[in-house]
Amino acid sequence: ARTTTMKRASRIAIATIAMIAIALGVGLGVGLKDDAARASGGSSVSALSGAARTNAVAAALTPRKVTMIPTEGVSTSTSTSGGASRVDGRALAEVQQIDVGAFAATSDYKTAPPASTYVDSVSTEIFGTPNMILCFCATTNWTDNLNTGPYIAELDPYNCMGEGVKGQSTYRWVVNATGADLKDPTDTRDFKVNIWVHLYDNPQMPHVDTELVVKRDDVVVKADKVLVKNMTFTYQTQPGTQVTMIGAVRTECEVSDADSDCTATGVTWWEKQTMNSQSMEMGARQRTVNGTAKASFVTQDNNQALQPGNLVTTDTHVKMTVNGNNYCDKLQNRSFFGEMYGAYDSTGKKVKIQSYATLEANGTDGNAYRAGMNYPGNLYIYSHDDFGNALNNSQQAIAAAAFSDGNQVAEIVDWNDPSQNVLKRLKIQKGVLYKMTTTVQPASNYKGATLTSGYWDIGASASVEIKFKYDETTSQLMLTSKKTGSGANSIATPRALTLADVGNQVVYCWGSIFGQGSASLLNLTHFKVSGAEPVTPGSLSNNLELTCGENCIDTSTLATLNQYGNQFYSSPNGYSDARSTYKKFLFNKDSGSLKEDVSGTLGADVVYDENNQFF
Repeated sequence: ARTTTMKRASRIAIATIAMIAIALGVGLGVGLKDDAARASGGSSVSALSGAARTNAVAAALTPRKVTMIPTEGVSTSTSTSGGASRVDGRALAEVQQIDVGAFAATSDYKTAPPASTYVDSVSTEIFGTPNMILCFCATTNWTDNLNTGPYIAELDPYNCMGEGVKGQSTYRWVVNATGADLKDPTDTRDFKVNIWVHLYDNPQMPHVDTELVVKRDDVVVKADKVLVKNMTFTYQTQPGTQVTMIGAVRTECEVSDADSDCTATGVTWWEKQTMNSQSMEMGARQRTVNGTAKASFVTQDNNQALQPGNLVTTDTHVKMTVNGNNYCDKLQNRSFFGEMYGAYDSTGKKVKIQSYATLEANGTDGNAYRAGMNYPGNLYIYSHDDFGNALNNSQQAIAAAAFSDGNQVAEIVDWNDPSQNVLKRLKIQKGVLYKMTTTVQPASNYKGATLTSGYWDIGASASVEIKFKYDETTSQLMLTSKKTGSGANSIATPRALTLADVGNQVVYCWGSIFGQGSASLLNLTHFKVSGAEPVTPGSLSNNLELTCGENCIDTSTLATLNQYGNQFYSSPNGYSDARSTYKKFLFNKDSGSLKEDVSGTLGADVVYDENNQFF
């Protein structure tokens, strides 16, 4: 049995939130009114029942990222009457059309909760800390563990922090959630969730106590949707840490019995950090009515200085002041992100699609060790045990041996039910060969995406950085930014891109829309786009003989190689490299191994040394 000692999370006075709301509200001239009456717990006639109602309530209670700019204009219809689209902002191409209207009313598809969206623009800079914590809280599945007592939730920090390597680290937090039975509309208990956060890799503030509170009467069911009038989330570090932090987030929705949806929404955030006797307070207040938002906030800039800011939206634009800079953007350029996508089979049953797995293997010392495996097959052996303790050198060696090639391992399916573990045989193949493909694509395929490029201006003896994007209205590439050297942007108003803007040459450009590939701008209408496709063992009919031109890998140096080793594969170009630098390698079509071929003799596998800490 596992015994965990927990400290009660410190409550943060809601009065503090009220004070910061008043202070920020002065800049807005607005404020959300208190509910005069919480009558009947939102007992309006509802189209939701059974599993659909339970799932919708659970989704509404799950904290989501808070945002400054409204998401109005994105379809989130969840009508169960005719197989409504559950796609936000984009559609997935189907190989074969599926009649979702034929799914049973009790199917996973028809009872799935509403899809949610948020706008990333500005919000990341303002709500960085609270959104990260809210993201973690959303992954603890507390709505599935109501009134079951404290439990341990294992979380991958990569999913909410975007740092490090997916699957390489695991946080283990203690969660205790109480509240009304989601399947019982007559249960009137309020919801309260305490999460005791342990950031073992953050010595400045390793422990954070959090609490989320939602009054049962504030959960309102309206037709096919569930609204939450007020949700309060507080967080605080434990005393004695290098950085002390206390903060609160409150989301609000104004809705009466006669309303079918929120008539106004708002977000209030306040945070105070103290380090070395110096402290600073940050906060934000936002209110949205009929798709128009106003906000006022105080945030920290890159120089650690506090900066006031504000924001207002119209029907078509958002105007804001952030870190002393003024911006005016079209609302149609908002970056929408979905919190979660669901995949369903041809019967409407939800299917599990994942690119990772948690594996467990027994060591020679009798202890179980774990590792994370991620697409396309990277394996990372956990460096800490279930309690956050680092493995010593002996334990690390035992763990490495337990996950050796050919060993039997178990894939963990359900942490609470080991009987569901699936036994697997580990097959380790180090290294992935990618086949590069190139196609010419029209610029219209990348409409709305901002791309960056640059070149060297010989006349000015300076580098030039430009940003441009395809404008759907004018059907052409528009130049939005141009900087020469360390100078400022010289493009005040976007205009049509010209060849002179790119130095009358083919230029390399980059943007997340190209994924793992890259692209070059050939002219004002087309890109040459390169893609990368993994070559899997067994997919080739013959072994591949590959020739490297220069800066070729030397396997004898891989144990000590670092970022300054200047070793990589360069294709022979036939004019500037020397034949004496050429090396030949053989890629085995069956095993996927890559070895240097020296006069017919194959050398060692060309893979990074696993004992090299740099890799």
